[in-house]
Amino acid sequence: MTGGGTFSTQGNSMIFTAPDGSIFNHTSFNVGSGESVQFVQPHSNARVLNRITTTSSVSTINGRVEANGRLYFAAPGGLIFGEGAVIQARHLQAIAGDIFDSDFQNGVDKYPSLSGTIENKGSISADSIILGGKTVKNSGNLTALGGSIHIAAGGGMEIISSNGALAVELSDGIQTANSMVGDLVGHALLQSGVLQGSKVEVTAETIEHSGTIHADNVRFSNFTELRGTTGSIHSPKVSLEAKEDRFVSASLNGVNNQISEITLKGSFSDLVVRSGSTLSVSPATPDTSTLGLQNGDFRTDKGDILLNVSFSPISTFSDSTLIFAAKDGSVDISNDPFILGFDQVVVYGNNISHEVSEELGVVPENWFLLHATSLDFESLSVGLNAPNIIKLEGENPHFDLTGNSEISTNVSSGQTGSSQPPASPGAVTSSGSGSSSVGNSIAAPVETPSLSSLVGSQSGSDQLTEEQLGVAMELGLYSNHSYLLQSITEYDANLNRLGETGGVSVLLGSSFDNLVHGKVDALTTPDLLSYEISDFADSFSFTSDISESNDDSGQSVTATKDGDPDDNSLRENQVTSIGAAPLFPITQPISSPRVTQVLKQALHPEIEETLKGFSKR
Repeated sequence: MTGGGTFSTQGNSMIFTAPDGSIFNHTSFNVGSGESVQFVQPHSNARVLNRITTTSSVSTINGRVEANGRLYFAAPGGLIFGEGAVIQARHLQAIAGDIFDSDFQNGVDKYPSLSGTIENKGSISADSIILGGKTVKNSGNLTALGGSIHIAAGGGMEIISSNGALAVELSDGIQTANSMVGDLVGHALLQSGVLQGSKVEVTAETIEHSGTIHADNVRFSNFTELRGTTGSIHSPKVSLEAKEDRFVSASLNGVNNQISEITLKGSFSDLVVRSGSTLSVSPATPDTSTLGLQNGDFRTDKGDILLNVSFSPISTFSDSTLIFAAKDGSVDISNDPFILGFDQVVVYGNNISHEVSEELGVVPENWFLLHATSLDFESLSVGLNAPNIIKLEGENPHFDLTGNSEISTNVSSGQTGSSQPPASPGAVTSSGSGSSSVGNSIAAPVETPSLSSLVGSQSGSDQLTEEQLGVAMELGLYSNHSYLLQSITEYDANLNRLGETGGVSVLLGSSFDNLVHGKVDALTTPDLLSYEISDFADSFSFTSDISESNDDSGQSVTATKDGDPDDNSLRENQVTSIGAAPLFPITQPISSPRVTQVLKQALHPEIEETLKGFSKR
């Protein structure tokens, strides 16, 4: 014992009186269920160290431990907070390693060698929490509301405080006589527990995340492998900082993720990220414009994908792939055609035909621009699969990968042809020479039999079945294509773009009442009106000379063909809005009784006939 501390026992409770900087040495530190330990410190910043000297056994805490200041555990043999453990302190630092007395008393939190495991199965609450060891596991709850949580696993570590913030630096540590070749060093397992704080940082060579993280900022650093397929992260910002000079893999594709922005540092052999909201992808350092990535998969279940960084393949000696998929949103590639540098690409979103295809311009002949409303978002994969290709052929008459023209081509030479993208507005122009050209778009093993042998008499068709296509793809056929997939129809995409500016709220349901009563705000800006008229002029005509209706007050509302309102009716820009936008989506279902009433009272017979024509298109 150092620093003048004392302790006393009362029943199942032990009370430590701990002056600032006091050190208590224990051969073990076990707290059973129903037992409690309290540290009474002079103020909230006072520090007390509990050193557990044994290296051959693990101490276990299953009871309650409280401290009104900063509580430290140094346990070279390891420490487990059991399922019944409840820990409360101003600051908790539990490290599976040792610290010199002089360092601790001088405020230097340095642990030269991490030799054990820290595991939490209970509940820990503090303004800041640090768990460090050779291995760190968490399946309990770590709560630092308004503060930070640091989980660090490695050979050695030092904790640095700067401007009130904590940072953890890992080292390889000091090898001891007990060190074994192949020992698992630097393994962090975030299991079924919950981490909740303003900032959560995990630093380790290998990170497995299957729990839940709620934080304003999440940072994974110094890793070579990050596996988070079943975990969930709810954070506006997540940072992935790969170990230097390594090609790392990272998967944060939990279906419950809510990640607004992900920043990247380093090179990634495999990177998979999924979010339930709009996802922005940016470099960790502003001066970085391009990152190395061999295989990438970015998806959003709701919202857009915004790319503020370019990627380039790490190696040209192995396949490079990309997937950008927005289930109901758009994909913004920032006018940078970097995706053309990858071997296989799938881009899926609602803006493919009118934005992405124009940004890319001319693409290789094995790229296809297709309507893909029939595809299941979960089934998207590089090269797609046989069921999806069959679906795309049904939805795109010009897309024919499995028909007679391909089957009749003898592929035993290792080559066959490619189909052109369908002719559609904004379609990508192919650099290929046609659907029957022989090129490098479809490659097969040198001695692969012709496709006609796959069809044969058993099918009686000149079209590959799904099963036959699957066999062909396993042999290397049809598996090197790239796809630009329009996730929704052009009509719905136009309507969504109008809705993003606020216009759709005027067009559907009871919000039409606001228009009649002069409550139009979203459609009154010049830019918006110009956008609507120019983009949708071909979709409707407004030929009536005069239309008249009564509002709820009985006052006449009259508009001329030129869109100029009567002085006693709606403002000019409001009537312009009626003429410019509401007629466009009139073929969409409108369920509001008020809308029906207004239309019956307001529409001239000639307009009604025009609208009937649209409804039958």
